[in-house]
Amino acid sequence: MNIEKKYFPIEKVEEVKIYDLNKEVIFYNSPKVTDVEPLEFESILNQISSDVNQFIPVDNGEDLIVTRFGKTLLQRLNINPKDILGRRFSECLPFYHDLFKEHVKKVVNKKSKIEKLRLLYFEENALSLILTTTIMEKNGLIYIINNYETEAITKTSAIKNHSDKLYLIEYMSQTGSYYKTNNKYTWTNGIYNILGRHPKSSDKYYNIIFDLALKEDKEKIKKAMNENLPRKMEIKEKIRIKTENGKIKTLECNLYPKYNNNEYVGIYGFFKDISSELDSSILNPIDYILNGFTHSQKLALLLDPFNPVTYSFTDGFYNIIGVKKQEYTHNYNIYKHIGEKKVVEKLKKMESGEVNKFDETFTFYKDKTTKKTNKLRINT
Repeated sequence: MNIEKKYFPIEKVEEVKIYDLNKEVIFYNSPKVTDVEPLEFESILNQISSDVNQFIPVDNGEDLIVTRFGKTLLQRLNINPKDILGRRFSECLPFYHDLFKEHVKKVVNKKSKIEKLRLLYFEENALSLILTTTIMEKNGLIYIINNYETEAITKTSAIKNHSDKLYLIEYMSQTGSYYKTNNKYTWTNGIYNILGRHPKSSDKYYNIIFDLALKEDKEKIKKAMNENLPRKMEIKEKIRIKTENGKIKTLECNLYPKYNNNEYVGIYGFFKDISSELDSSILNPIDYILNGFTHSQKLALLLDPFNPVTYSFTDGFYNIIGVKKQEYTHNYNIYKHIGEKKVVEKLKKMESGEVNKFDETFTFYKDKTTKKTNKLRINT
């Protein structure tokens, strides 16, 4: 039996590959150091798919006394729980003690609230089991919780075995991909490089790219998917997203339908961050329209005026409101200059997305002290 370890900084998890596990290397007969009473919810814990292992830390986390051990590993190795309960972890199961020791010490010494590992078991070089392990402390006890997932050798697991190469390729090219089947998403590490954050357990339940898209681009991609998939074999779009740290990025996305025996079962997609490849004139495909309004004194074109980050106003806008461009701060005080309350209410509904169309004429007070007014019309 041999093992390979590697730490993945993006996921903050240590991955351990364990080859050809056997009882002779794992289990040793050892003396009992204390009696152990069954937990109050023992029968309930035995019904769940995860193993909840409980320990009493001793010697400042250097060792543990086993007070409960899940049934799955015991069954796989044909070990009687009576032979390990009340024993020192380092004496009865030294392999696992050594595997978890440093992580346990971090939790015991309050250097970490939770430690996580991912164990991959191989039998004759074939991946047979994936085990996600969580180590935590509660009321002075240590819990090592194992969540088991049986996995056959599939394309996905084969890719996982080459994750180092995939990670490097995606990191250097600022690309990432995903696929969706059975209404659940799977995302590659490249996606998290683009988003600038770590994976979350909830990421499998929603589209973490499209949910960050700017409003108009979100509608564009939604319409394209509804109208073209699965009928069309490929969708190509450029969309802008606003990441959780406030950065605006432009992504090139390619979406494809996924089939199984000629039946549409989901979608997979590829994203590339092309922000650095574009300048501002290319990022906004209607800048040529903006230029046509630049010198107008009576007409203005507003692009996404309710967005405090990506809004654009032509020079005509500043001429109309009577404020110099360099002195204007984007805010909603402009509402105070509109005379008709109904127009203000409708504009606010436009801002919140309740209204999609706006075509109104209203009184705009450039300067209420001198009662200078203009009659303006906004059309969307």
